[in-house]
Amino acid sequence: LNLLGRSEDPTRLIGEAYDEEKMAVQNQERQDRAGTFLIHFHGMILNYLFQNFEVALKHAQNTRPLLDAVLAKYDVPVFWFYEALVSMAVARERSGITRSKLLNRAAKNIVQFRKWAKFCPENHTHKLELLLAEQAYSRGKNETARLHFDRAIAGASVQEFLNEEALANERAGVFYLRTGQESIAEHFLKKSFQTYREWGASAKLD
Repeated sequence: LNLLGRSEDPTRLIGEAYDEEKMAVQNQERQDRAGTFLIHFHGMILNYLFQNFEVALKHAQNTRPLLDAVLAKYDVPVFWFYEALVSMAVARERSGITRSKLLNRAAKNIVQFRKWAKFCPENHTHKLELLLAEQAYSRGKNETARLHFDRAIAGASVQEFLNEEALANERAGVFYLRTGQESIAEHFLKKSFQTYREWGASAKLD
């Protein structure tokens, strides 16, 4: 509903189907760690998608201690994926020890994704490629970043992960924009827009 544009604030789970403020209190009273996990988990994803990276990082930090509440669920690798993306996004705006810690967190997640990609390439290889692209971008290795962005986009397309294909195109577009290649950036951002539209994410299009 948030991504469909049917919430006042697309980054908060407050609307016709759910109220994160009320549920947070209820989850605490019931000691429902899985419910608390899901609030922060989705908060992390939504704030990352709408580029509120600092808020997304806070949600990620609140989510990680609750991972044991959702063991063996697909939410686990998705969390590791977005946590790494969030960490690298914030790291670009930081320096010193904080930047190093964030990049180290992302690097650990990438090591884990290499294992998941080995055992289930259909779900995880394109995610790994996007993480490697962002890591190379963070390190100033632009040629390597280009290669991994292309692989991430192609892999997500083949496996029909429309949302992650759109995201990979978007991140590639941002990468080219920030490295001064506006005409190439325009191509990837237009492709991202088209793919988000196909997925149905009206709020993201806006």
